[in-house]
Amino acid sequence: MAGFFHKLVWKEVTNEDQVEAVIRFLSGAVADVQLSNIASIRKPRWRILGTRGGIVSEPGRKYFKVVTFSDGKPVEKKVRFKKTIWPVYYRNIAAHLLRGAELKVKPEEAARVIAVMEEAEKSSKTGRIEKVPYHNLLGKPYRGLSHRLEVFET
Repeated sequence: MAGFFHKLVWKEVTNEDQVEAVIRFLSGAVADVQLSNIASIRKPRWRILGTRGGIVSEPGRKYFKVVTFSDGKPVEKKVRFKKTIWPVYYRNIAAHLLRGAELKVKPEEAARVIAVMEEAEKSSKTGRIEKVPYHNLLGKPYRGLSHRLEVFET
C-alpha cells in the first residue's frame, strides 16, 4: 500500500486536507481510495471497474450507474441507493458514551479500516510501500465486516 497525505490548508486542525491510499490485494485487484476536505470539484464517490463491467455513483444522483455487457454490447441500468439515516448512527454513539448503550458498529469492525489508514499515513511519511497487518495487536485476525478482505501484499 502506498499512502499520500496532504496538509496544505487547514493547519490548525489535526485531520488531513486530502488523503489517497493505493492498495494492491493478493488477487491483483487495486483500490485507489481518495478523501478530500478541500476539493473544489466533486468526483464520483464510488467508481468500480471490473473485467465484465463497471459501477459509478455520480455526484448529485441517488443511484449507481451499472454497465455490464450482453452479446458484446454494453447494457446500462440504474440501481437506487439503499436509504441510510446517518443521524441514527451518531445518536447510537452518543447513547453509548452517555448511557452505555450497545454500539451498532463495534470497534473491532472498524479496526481494519483504521489499520489501513494508519499504514497509509506511515507510507506518506516514509515514502515507502507499507504492508497492512492481517492480525491486530493481540495477534488475532481482524473481525467484523473488514475480515472479508484479503491479506495485502507489498
